[in-house]
Amino acid sequence: MNSEIYHYYIIGNLISWIEDNLENELNATIISNKSGYSINYLQRKFKRITGHSISEYVRRRRIFRATLYLCLTGKSIAAISKRLGYRSSSVFIHLFKKNFLTTPLAYRRNKVLDLFNALPRIELMKERPNIEIDRHIENEEITLYGKTYNYTIAVTDFDKPHYPIRKVFRENFFTDTGFSSDNYCTAAWYSPSFDDQHIDVSYFIGTDDIAVMNSCPEHCKYITMQFKNAKSFKCTDHIINPYDIIIDVLFRILKEYNEGWTTAWDFERFGLTDNNRVTLEYIIPVRYINKQVKNEH
Repeated sequence: MNSEIYHYYIIGNLISWIEDNLENELNATIISNKSGYSINYLQRKFKRITGHSISEYVRRRRIFRATLYLCLTGKSIAAISKRLGYRSSSVFIHLFKKNFLTTPLAYRRNKVLDLFNALPRIELMKERPNIEIDRHIENEEITLYGKTYNYTIAVTDFDKPHYPIRKVFRENFFTDTGFSSDNYCTAAWYSPSFDDQHIDVSYFIGTDDIAVMNSCPEHCKYITMQFKNAKSFKCTDHIINPYDIIIDVLFRILKEYNEGWTTAWDFERFGLTDNNRVTLEYIIPVRYINKQVKNEH
């Protein structure tokens, strides 16, 4: 292993450790001791490889974690502040407002996952997916016929791939219904769970093809999703990881339009082209975010 690859390996492992410890005490000394390198040396390597200082990475990843607690759980602002290691609620509120130009309470009431100045989990040596913005949607309705599967995740796992869980559901669905796995649709709804550390996910698998709907088993159900304002994205490749698409949309593309996800149903339509390339359409409900400083209480 050459020196450059070795350093990527070290920093990659360190990032994973930081992610697992965002809700524990973290400072330059603790992180340096974990890595086995001096603070100055580690800071230089981390910045060169990731483009961010260690303190910036920790700060922006913690502020992202705060947005999840505010949007998708009932955890109190004081409890969020304590959980994420801020010295006091007032410090948390000040830093949150500095980052998002609004208070945590106003952010929660807005019910939009706005990731302005937040940072995705850094995954080294990973290519960004080639996503095309297909269209803006206004007042569109999509009806699916299929089955709902439910699972619960920790807040800390929200932006990790849900593929292992969903893969089992899809396999069961195709076996139970006889649907083709070449063309199908999925939708997901996230809501507060039994405690303030978890999120419940309703995962719907089915079809919007009328011809297929007429031959569906009786135990399948309809759902209808209303998209008042949404954006549609498309990606075509030999292999597509929906997780990569969603993360890129949430953290990069929506920010370019000053938009956030309303946390209502998001939608995926999968297909297979004649040359065995996978196509994915991803629809996410959005709301425009006015980035002007406000005095909200």
